[in-house]
Amino acid sequence: MSHIYGFTPGRSETPMPQFGDVLDGRTVLYDAGDGIPTPTPARLVALMEYVEAMQR
Repeated sequence: MSHIYGFTPGRSETPMPQFGDVLDGRTVLYDAGDGIPTPTPARLVALMEYVEAMQR
């Protein structure tokens, strides 16, 4: 999700174009698997879930 959002600190890879402005708005608590629910833009979570579904 950080690549989609445009947040890649300390990485040499080129991130996707920043979609932060488009994805901002309402947030939801999202647990990325580390057990820590983090406020995350709802649109970003929906986009990530869509991309994951395409890969199945």
